[in-house]
Amino acid sequence: TYPLPEAQLDRFLMKIVLEYPNTEDEKRIFKQECTTNSPVTKKTPNKKYAAYLCNLRFLERKGKAYVKIKNIGAEKWDNTHDAIRAGCKIYHDNKLLVELRSELPKIILPGETFTAEYTIDTNLEKGIYLLKFDMVNEQKFWFEDCGSEPLVEELLVESF
Repeated sequence: TYPLPEAQLDRFLMKIVLEYPNTEDEKRIFKQECTTNSPVTKKTPNKKYAAYLCNLRFLERKGKAYVKIKNIGAEKWDNTHDAIRAGCKIYHDNKLLVELRSELPKIILPGETFTAEYTIDTNLEKGIYLLKFDMVNEQKFWFEDCGSEPLVEELLVESF
């Protein structure tokens, strides 16, 4: 080994361990974040189709991603009549690789919340992927197109 340059010394000054909250704290945080007073509702210009996506959980070994989604718009979400679903776009190197869908468990009325489940391929090549979660009205538009803010997360895939 050799001494690090001064510009790199600060990288090792502290270690922070941040654990996932327990179930009670997670529920409290979710209730606090997913209220109709959320700042996201103020940013959304189209109140007809608006969603608040929060609380992404990813189970690496099973390739499952779970996202809590709240209907903060004025319209109900009906997956039978309007073909509204929860969606996820996966990008790598600024290219769209795949779009995933998660069916609604029932008609979601304004103010209601549900958890969308996605199965993500666990055989992805090593690299950084961008996951963009949003609601979609099939063959018409993504809610992002109406001004709703998607949930965007990076996924780092490493070889073992």
